[in-house]
Amino acid sequence: MLEKPKAERLDIVVATRNAQGGSMGDFSAPRVCVSQLGRKLSGSISQCELSDPMSGFFVLDRRFLEEVVHSVSGIGFKILLDLVASASRPVRAGEVPYRFGQRVHGESKLDILVGIEYLQLLLDKVDPH
Repeated sequence: MLEKPKAERLDIVVATRNAQGGSMGDFSAPRVCVSQLGRKLSGSISQCELSDPMSGFFVLDRRFLEEVVHSVSGIGFKILLDLVASASRPVRAGEVPYRFGQRVHGESKLDILVGIEYLQLLLDKVDPH
């Protein structure tokens, strides 16, 4: 994952549950549906097509970060989506598969507040003025 951005001249590389060899693990069917809906909605604001825009596991090129950092909204915790949606040009992205492991500690962050923050992020990026 660390070699891919430089080798392929990419802005960002994302570990995704949705690539060949990846897995959502033991997510329930409703949780998978929510994830898929979020992925579809993110396409309306993103400067690149990612199979897992809600991933929290990614590597980005420093130049890309410097290019977009002052445009991020900081709403919620979906920083990957915020970063790619803040780009003023198409983002050169790559993906690698990963398998979501079974949760051992803690709880999912997904709740109604997270859903509202996600919608706020979408609205902020659709109409940034």
